[in-house]
Amino acid sequence: MNNLRILNRTLAVMLVTVAVVAGLAAVPAGAAAPPAWDRAPNLGEFSLLALANRERAATGVPPLVPLVWNDDLGKAARFHSHDMVDNDCSQHSSCDGTAWNTRIKRYYGSYSALGENITLNGSPRGMHSDWMDSSGHRSNILGSSHREFGAGIAVGETNFGNWWRGTEDFGSRGGTVTIPPIPAGAVLAPADYSPTTWTWELLVNHYSATSADRAVSARAMVDGAPIALALRHGTAINGTWSGELRTPRFPTDCKRVYFEVTRASGATFRWPSSGDIGVGYTCFDALLPVPGFATGGTTTTTTATVATTTTTRPAVGAPTVVIQSPQAGVVSGMVSIRASATDDGTVKTIEVYVDGKRLVRKQGGSAVRSWNSNSASVKPGPHTITVKAYDEQGNVGTSSVVVTK
Repeated sequence: MNNLRILNRTLAVMLVTVAVVAGLAAVPAGAAAPPAWDRAPNLGEFSLLALANRERAATGVPPLVPLVWNDDLGKAARFHSHDMVDNDCSQHSSCDGTAWNTRIKRYYGSYSALGENITLNGSPRGMHSDWMDSSGHRSNILGSSHREFGAGIAVGETNFGNWWRGTEDFGSRGGTVTIPPIPAGAVLAPADYSPTTWTWELLVNHYSATSADRAVSARAMVDGAPIALALRHGTAINGTWSGELRTPRFPTDCKRVYFEVTRASGATFRWPSSGDIGVGYTCFDALLPVPGFATGGTTTTTTATVATTTTTRPAVGAPTVVIQSPQAGVVSGMVSIRASATDDGTVKTIEVYVDGKRLVRKQGGSAVRSWNSNSASVKPGPHTITVKAYDEQGNVGTSSVVVTK
């Protein structure tokens, strides 16, 4: 299935036969890497790894060994997703025509096997489902020659609409790859946001080399309280454990989640290694980096200035708009803009603007959008983020926040 929405590429060669592509554009020495893609992996990207490993655990006897996160592949994938958003293309080659394997090699180096999946879809769950419904993409996810994994997710409004651009890269460089006890975990947003109760899917991968180190239990710790997870795919040696977290619709509190797996030896392992994942309407963001996986990036020095948050009083019957993030103050790098609107009737559409330029317009009463404040087009100084919501009668509610780069 090789169409606009999902594409895949595979390449398997012996190390000694890998050709060096002439004219590879090197990253200039000392140049500041664009923070839009040179960052720690986020929850959505780790969710793609957890979902891929779930499929591998369910395949074969014994199951296929899980893939391991590789940050070099992650950078290659994130670069490509942001490139597709920023330059409005949908293809494996970079938007400037650079071959897909040339781009990956720039970060990953020499390889013995390589593969890539890309898609336009609205969530990690949707991306993974698209890929598994296509034989070529499924072959990449289940490739026995693949050992390492990286993914990149970017959001942007393009000629194809407001889409999440997803890229996952697979590779092997030969030699031994150490598989951690917990390769990845995931908190997947509800597939249907309409019911009064939302159900979030919790899942965590586990792997051990011997039966003596098999897992005997797994759980998600939610605000300090355990939710038992069940082994759904694979075995106690190599498997994925999952469960559910139910919250009210539009939960206003922010639940803190992390995973634990206990082995027969009594040893317990945690994911993420530090910190936790925020789950709830006001704090869940699959595009925010996962705590415990800070892999570097650029540091920006900023000078603080006075900033204010203002909310325009709505006209009678107009929607009330609340900007959850960011707060007024200094920002840098990728800024997560989150807003919601309520009305005595129905909120029809919501729009997000920065300095008067619309970033996204979508149906419904909530919006999530990433804005790269370190883009060269964003000048130092104050910038106004404005959110507008429209009801079915045409009434407009507005809220703004001023941030400083």
